[in-house]
Amino acid sequence: MSPEAQRFSDNGTRVPAVVVVRDREADLAILRLPAGRCATCPRLRLATPSATEPLVVAGERVLAIGFPLSQEMTLTSGIASSVRDGAIISDVNVNHGNSGGPMLSLGGEVVGVNTFGDFTTQGGPGISGAIAITRILPLLAKIPAALATVGVPPDRTLPTMPLGSYSSALMMTVADTVDPKAYRKLFSRNANKFLINMTTPVMYRVSMRVAEADVGRDRKRREARSNVASDEQYSELK
Repeated sequence: MSPEAQRFSDNGTRVPAVVVVRDREADLAILRLPAGRCATCPRLRLATPSATEPLVVAGERVLAIGFPLSQEMTLTSGIASSVRDGAIISDVNVNHGNSGGPMLSLGGEVVGVNTFGDFTTQGGPGISGAIAITRILPLLAKIPAALATVGVPPDRTLPTMPLGSYSSALMMTVADTVDPKAYRKLFSRNANKFLINMTTPVMYRVSMRVAEADVGRDRKRREARSNVASDEQYSELK
């Protein structure tokens, strides 16, 4: 991977952040995180709206950057169809994971923040929307005053999902050899008025073992009461 690509890649690190300012109506927020954690983060130029020229014109090509569908950093492009009510409407392919990422002009300037995609219509690429930079600039102007009342988040890492993978054979071996009693308390937990069910591939296999064992014991008891011949009785080996 090239150094430039590494700058845009997701290394899996997660750190605490605090909200500095927000626009609830537009579902936008500017966060503060430990500065040292983003020393090498790429910096993109924000477009400067002009009183005489539109931010984006219909027919102009725009680009979206994000991590859609848990993929690596992906860039998609499309054509802007309109700019209205502080939003840029286009046919850029925006999927889950693109939301919150930048929308760029061909000049490399951020013209908006990707927000939604609607691809349910038949026979076309669908439409997507981005909050225009003109709506974000007022939030940026509030930052200096807001920082006086917002603390610095702790400089530490947060738990994350492991990025590594394990072979299915290894997980089956573990699940078939562990003591199910050690996992029973993990299958579900009571939390006030809620019942929380948890599962992993190993836990799922262990729960299946427990269910199969319960079914087997019940069947053996019924066969014993029915005087089923020993060679016709249920066996885990059959």
